[in-house]
Amino acid sequence: LRKRPAFLAPLIFSTSVAAIGFSRAATPDMLFSAFIALAMAAVSSVFWGRGALRATAEAVLTPQRHEKLALAFFGVFLGLAVLAKGPAAVILAGGAIGIWAAATIQWRPVLLLFHPIAIGAFCLVALPWYILCAARNPDFIHVFIFQHNFERYLTPVFQHRQPFWFFVWITLLAMLPWTVLLISAGQEGLRVWREKSWTDSPGFFYACWAIFPIIFFSLSQSKLPGYILPAIAPLALLCGISAPRAFQKSRSGAILIGLGISLVWIVLAFSPFFLARKVPLAGRIGPAVIAGLAITIGVLVLAILFAGIRQNLLAVVGICSLAV
Repeated sequence: LRKRPAFLAPLIFSTSVAAIGFSRAATPDMLFSAFIALAMAAVSSVFWGRGALRATAEAVLTPQRHEKLALAFFGVFLGLAVLAKGPAAVILAGGAIGIWAAATIQWRPVLLLFHPIAIGAFCLVALPWYILCAARNPDFIHVFIFQHNFERYLTPVFQHRQPFWFFVWITLLAMLPWTVLLISAGQEGLRVWREKSWTDSPGFFYACWAIFPIIFFSLSQSKLPGYILPAIAPLALLCGISAPRAFQKSRSGAILIGLGISLVWIVLAFSPFFLARKVPLAGRIGPAVIAGLAITIGVLVLAILFAGIRQNLLAVVGICSLAV
């Protein structure tokens, strides 16, 4: 399982509350986040090929393999993200890469991202639509770029004010039912910090990618839950890396993770009954439905705990994915 974060992370992301909820919303947030994720994947490919991110010796043997293709993909996907929701895509990607480079003092790989191939691909994808809109709508630049991006961020003009810590609990809710896996991700981060091995750690790159949107939008004067979506994909990657290690490290750790996920499912299953006071459900949910739900959750919890005892993370993720 240590070699399967690419398999676990998509399962964790696609079954999270954020992915399920916003994939059904009539907003461009999911599209925006998906294109940023693809652009950052291209960046990690470039960095990996140059040896800035190392996990295996093989990554250093072919330093320039597929580099130009990865740079083209970076420009294309970043351009598509800008088309989806505006210049915030450049800020989010650039900010995450910038704090990674500043922390690891690796600026040379970052300069590769300004290659003419990347810039050309970005301009070819993003600029035609903006130029056409600006030509046909004289107020487009002012309304879309300045009012709906910069003014929205710097002022409470749209009345979406929230406290600074708003996105902390939004992130925890967005990662359900996998929120407990963030504990293992945090433990892995502490291990990397103690060992001072973050300079070439892929996990540290993903952490910068996840943390920057949370910090950036926490400073905004306008806050909406969908703003946090660009952070969910890298958080799923971090969970996909750290959770297998936590499971294999000790049986007690695996059982605790299984217990935490089980408790989350119990709360999620029975929370509608507590909300029934605000949204009356009388007459819709009878004793048979409640009994069936209790039995189903009981079987699910037992299966998760059994998989935890066996230290089988793949089974836990599979059971939860089927339950979702």
